[in-house]
Amino acid sequence: MNITNPRVRAATVFLLAILIIWFRAPDRLAHGFLWAEDASVFIAQAHQLGRHSILFDYAGYLHLLPRLIAYGQFTLTPIGYAPYVFVIASLLVTAAACAYIAAAVRAPLVAMLLGLALVLSPQQGEVLLSITNLQWMMFPVLLALLWECLFDPPTSWIWPRALVTAMLGLTGPFGVLVSPAVAIAAFWKRKLLSRKQIAWLACYALAVLGQAWIMHTHPAYTPPPGKVDWLHRAPKELFVDLLPGQAPLWLGWAMAAWLMVTIAGSDSALIGGFICAVGIAIWGLGAYRVNGYAHAFVWYGAGSRYLYIPLLMFGWASILAATTARSRAICCAAGLFAGIVLLASATRFEAGAWKTWTIVDTPTGYELTVPPDWTVTVPR
Repeated sequence: MNITNPRVRAATVFLLAILIIWFRAPDRLAHGFLWAEDASVFIAQAHQLGRHSILFDYAGYLHLLPRLIAYGQFTLTPIGYAPYVFVIASLLVTAAACAYIAAAVRAPLVAMLLGLALVLSPQQGEVLLSITNLQWMMFPVLLALLWECLFDPPTSWIWPRALVTAMLGLTGPFGVLVSPAVAIAAFWKRKLLSRKQIAWLACYALAVLGQAWIMHTHPAYTPPPGKVDWLHRAPKELFVDLLPGQAPLWLGWAMAAWLMVTIAGSDSALIGGFICAVGIAIWGLGAYRVNGYAHAFVWYGAGSRYLYIPLLMFGWASILAATTARSRAICCAAGLFAGIVLLASATRFEAGAWKTWTIVDTPTGYELTVPPDWTVTVPR
């Protein structure tokens, strides 16, 4: 197998991603799965609004990719097939995302590790095979597309990449959140952007402007009162929870310093520092936004979606540091950190912990009950 060939590498990672997902959540693939807003928002509004639901906002922003999947299911299959359609669509989209990252990065082994990290990163299963939380798994793909556009533009398939970038910019708030960094990178580049790069960025900019307008005109939440215990929560949620047992808080700070030193000692310090900063910023925004609903996020329990991106970014940074460090000590330290992240993910993944879904045909419509104990009635 020639993994230096991007197509071979992408195909290999695509299949490996499917196998990993099957190993992690076999019940969901065998019996279908629905999660929270899958039913109460996307299925219900696809039935109520039809094609108009595609550009209907929820939680203060657009969810274009999940809306397209839900509308496709609504138009093509009975509602009873929704759990299976959603799982298959999420499986294929996620595996394709892994494959794209594996093909986009030049170094073959690094590319495969970065791609597979999407399905190996710590989580309980809240973001796995759920169209509601596809936005979290697609954000790393958006980062990779923007990086490729600015620093390593391909010679073919420009417009499909630009359209996918725009779609992901309209799926969740992440495209808006990183837009200042993208603008700075575009202006600071020493080499002038080509017309294709400018067109690519124009598609992204239009999507960001549309999403930003929705976020401004349709605010969903007012942050609850109370202060976030940043100095306690940050080391615990981002680092200590990766360790077994009741590890002391100072170990969290030690792991944070460990990660910073390994990144700083590698040739990928700039990008490693950037992606870690993005991950921490997303965690911080989540903690600020839902401070009243949970005392803490736990990647193997409540709020795991808010920790998926930070821990994935830490894993990416460690992989890059391990493969670009000139010092053997830095290389080993970075590899060990990545190993801790993967070991924690492998030993405490509990996708089967969530209750199953039910769809009951009633005289008034279809009553859907989905984890975590959400119920909605969808009229006929």
